[in-house]
Amino acid sequence: MAVREALVELIQDLPPGSTMPTEREFSERFGVSRGTVRMALARLEAEQRVNRFQGKGTFVAKPKMDQMLELTGHTEHMRARGMEPGSRLIAVARGPAETRITSALGMSPGDEVLKVERVRLTDGDPVAIETLHLEARRFNGVAAMLGESQSLYELLRARYGIELSWAEETIEAVVAHDREASLLGIASGSPLLLLCRVSYDPIGRPVEFVRSLYRADRFRFRTRLRPPGAPITNFFSAAGRLNG
Repeated sequence: MAVREALVELIQDLPPGSTMPTEREFSERFGVSRGTVRMALARLEAEQRVNRFQGKGTFVAKPKMDQMLELTGHTEHMRARGMEPGSRLIAVARGPAETRITSALGMSPGDEVLKVERVRLTDGDPVAIETLHLEARRFNGVAAMLGESQSLYELLRARYGIELSWAEETIEAVVAHDREASLLGIASGSPLLLLCRVSYDPIGRPVEFVRSLYRADRFRFRTRLRPPGAPITNFFSAAGRLNG
């Protein structure tokens, strides 16, 4: 049996986060060179089956969370999965924002924006960095109400009477820089998924601009597709309506 396949079988029998044997131990077990073991582990790391940290060892990676792309926040997503959501506040700032943000929010240059940066947690583990931008005058004081497990969308409904109706979102692949890696507890250069979302109320007024960096080793995103021009109502009635 090839070394990689043997390691995959071993991983399947170990709980996530388990420490794996050393390269030397694998080399002796399989009767191959340490270089061969190192190459097999590198493949598994690229496949995000294991996490390797210099000076610490190799660990079985936690399974990815399969997340549907829909107009709900981190808190709702995690609760729906039976997991405990949480947040750790990093910074709150108020002031003029760069043009691309004021433009996305339909604001005039020089208008003040409220910027809230948080680390999002799942069962206590850091999984994403979220930077939220809101019109400061419209949402004055909202930052003080965003507790560790408070959903922004629930807060918008209860406090401001705002229901989000639709959003535009982009997804890109990026890598973690030193600060991001430190906040997420991963190695610098690790892959991240960058999601940028602008959400709108029912009359088409922008409500939020959110920039989120998700750990690529913990998340993958799904969506439902339909042919161009296909009626949306028919598509959803056949496939099952998304939660909004």
